[in-house]
Amino acid sequence: MESKKDFVTQLIVESPGRINLIGEHNDYNNGYVLPAAIDRTITFRMGKNGSEKQCRIKSKGYGDILYVDLGNIAKSNEGWQNYLLGVLYEIGLRTDKLKGFDCTIESNLPIGSGVSSLAALKCGLAYGLNELFGLGLSKLEIIKLSQTAEHQVMELPFYIRNEHYELH
Repeated sequence: MESKKDFVTQLIVESPGRINLIGEHNDYNNGYVLPAAIDRTITFRMGKNGSEKQCRIKSKGYGDILYVDLGNIAKSNEGWQNYLLGVLYEIGLRTDKLKGFDCTIESNLPIGSGVSSLAALKCGLAYGLNELFGLGLSKLEIIKLSQTAEHQVMELPFYIRNEHYELH
């Protein structure tokens, strides 16, 4: 990913942030919520790289590259990377169709501002890989695997509302 010639973009995914028009912190009390997508997004540019298990994910915002072996996914020292690793791990539990890929991530979505940047990150990656590799995952499966990735890998209890709006 150091040069343009070794990465061919085959798919571009725009994953929006969201605001709550009503119902902030109400979803986990079985209350009503009304989320809406905003015009700030995370953009994923993806392409198959021909390998069986090697992946490279570059964050333009953080300026680093996450190297992943799909056969040996391990926790990272960089917090944001663990969300992506969790998604890859959860996809691997559901299908063996995922192969090596390269991806660049660029965002104009504010981090930590209550606009579901993590849901946009997780769902955008999962949705893009589902499309790129024809994984056959439904939107509900993508929502649930994104939620599980955060619960299991990051050990943080977030609620399905954030993932649900991303794919509807």
